[in-house]
Amino acid sequence: MTRHYNPSIVQHANRILASKGGDFLSDEVMPNIQPVIPISPVANISRGSGMTNALTSALFTTPADKDFYLTSAVLSVSKDVTSTAVAIDFRVVIDGASQTPIRISGITLTPLQATVPLVFNPPIKIDRNTAISINANTAVANIRVDGSLTGYTEEVTR
Repeated sequence: MTRHYNPSIVQHANRILASKGGDFLSDEVMPNIQPVIPISPVANISRGSGMTNALTSALFTTPADKDFYLTSAVLSVSKDVTSTAVAIDFRVVIDGASQTPIRISGITLTPLQATVPLVFNPPIKIDRNTAISINANTAVANIRVDGSLTGYTEEVTR
């Protein structure tokens, strides 16, 4: 982890505490105290997909040799009045089990337009070599489903 020494932080702390850092710690120790600022990984994966009157669309398959962390996802649906009851899912696999972090439900003979965005903080670790997909459980429909995701990979040896 990268560490940065910033004397202005020590000076600011001294102003707030109305004292000198040396009042608390010896002069040998003070220069070695460094604030640590965690830096989040940068998202390096962004995918999107859509489908019309279909049942499943794969957005992304996680790498087999890296850990993938999901930072955000969006699921949207638009259906007309002729479509049947419908549930639209955003599906992932976590610890070997299929999970649905986003679901949008619709009612038969009712038009629907909906978008659900989610930000995962902290990010969610998705199983290696698994598909992240959007799914619709309807057989008769005039429906459009779109999904997108953002995340990052980390190389971790096992």
